Amino acid sequence: MLLLIPLDRKGSTWGHIAGSFFKAWLNIRPTYGLCFLRFGLNVIIRDGKIAKAYILLDIVDVMRQADLYPFRKMPGSAEQWLAPPACAGVSDRSYDGAVGAKSIAIVREMQQGLRNMDLADLSKAEYSPRWHKSMNWYGPAGIGSTRAKRGFREYHGRLFLQAFPDRKAVLRDHDGPQEGPGHYIRIGDGRFAVTSGWPSIRATHLGGGWLGLGPSGRRVEMRVADWYRLSEDDYLIENWVMIDIPHILYQMGLDILEEMRYFADPTLRRWPDYPGADLRAERVPDGD
Repeated sequence: MLLLIPLDRKGSTWGHIAGSFFKAWLNIRPTYGLCFLRFGLNVIIRDGKIAKAYILLDIVDVMRQADLYPFRKMPGSAEQWLAPPACAGVSDRSYDGAVGAKSIAIVREMQQGLRNMDLADLSKAEYSPRWHKSMNWYGPAGIGSTRAKRGFREYHGRLFLQAFPDRKAVLRDHDGPQEGPGHYIRIGDGRFAVTSGWPSIRATHLGGGWLGLGPSGRRVEMRVADWYRLSEDDYLIENWVMIDIPHILYQMGLDILEEMRYFADPTLRRWPDYPGADLRAERVPDGD
């Protein structure tokens, strides 16, 4: 688990909750066995207390564990995320702001490069010279995890860019209210950094491929949180990413939580009755 509690009174962590899944949750039927719930948590601290918490849950991964995965086969790995090496970890007992400032500066340089990327040839997109040649990118269920630039490009980057070619970062007014859109948290602690926005991206779903879905033409907002670890030579070597995928899909016209109702109760009728309908008595004639 990664924990950041810097001096500017903001904290961040991600991890997995593990437990026995014995009762239905969000219409997802129980597995009656061990289940993992991936989470991301960012908090605003005032007067020594948590004043606001931003929480992202990998609900789609719970669906996958319950054999109710709602999309085409995941392009990346569905396995649980690896935690950072113990020797590289940070905790609430220490804070390295000097190295952290350098770490977040490298992250922001990389993010600016993504924003200004030329989309003319997605197969040659390099993304950032600061990426380590063996970087692990850990994505949420639906996308999965990848390794190195090629893995990221083939299993996520190209699919995302062709689906959302006009994506734009949401710029935050840091003199405005805390509830404003854009990055509400950008902090570094040692060789770790985190950025997150609620939302941090706006885009139009104009292309197919992402999650195996065709273009909806809908305008969407994306709630995203990124945690990073940098190597000793200042390259991005690990990136853990939480995306509120159910929220994006809801804006595209697909409510996957509603879909779970019909798995939980097969007797439910999806469509309203029409006059004179009796589906139990209907029969398709032979040969039709």
